[in-house]
Amino acid sequence: MKRSLLTALSLSLALAASSALAATKSVTVAYSSDLHTLDPAIGDDVQNWPVEHALFVTLLTYRDGTALVPWATTDLGQASQDGKHYTFKIKKGIQFADGEPTDAAAFKYAIERVINPKSKSPQSGKSGWFGNLVGAAEFVDGKAKDVSGIRTPDPYTIKFQLIKPDRTFLNYLATPFASAVDRRGCREVGQRLLAPYGGQRAIRPQILDTGSETGAGQEPRLL
Repeated sequence: MKRSLLTALSLSLALAASSALAATKSVTVAYSSDLHTLDPAIGDDVQNWPVEHALFVTLLTYRDGTALVPWATTDLGQASQDGKHYTFKIKKGIQFADGEPTDAAAFKYAIERVINPKSKSPQSGKSGWFGNLVGAAEFVDGKAKDVSGIRTPDPYTIKFQLIKPDRTFLNYLATPFASAVDRRGCREVGQRLLAPYGGQRAIRPQILDTGSETGAGQEPRLL
């Protein structure tokens, strides 16, 4: 079996027409092996995360090392005194590549997708990073259709309720696991999402392959 070599991955990032994502950029990245996946619910290694971070938007992100800063949110959110409740306002105008809005419902859907054991996410289930959310256990057990601890009182407000206080919850929200994904894209293509549907930025990859059973020129998929 011939060894597949991903010698170049050209990412054409078509940023959404908004004040938050108002530029168009192109970046070329070289990797020594194939990407495992571009699904932010699954990919969790040092090779996938940088690409997922370039394609998907999270509520918070990092700057200058470990400093948390807003990304899709207007600020770092409001926390209750008991450390169990967090409220975030989401910036208006951020869109997915197909024009769908990146709203509170998109983040709720994405995090519930991670929690769902069917996603095969490393953070799925009750023991995952989001298992501390109120209602996560009932959702995992099939006793609830959604996670009651994630509420969207309006299209651009999202509220989280934790079972126990956990300051690292904010750090979890800054990882690709908490990236918003396109609900319409998921419905159209199912769990095998093509990257243009999944992220805020369209990706048109060019894969140069030395020859393998997978064949050259295949587009990475969200598995």
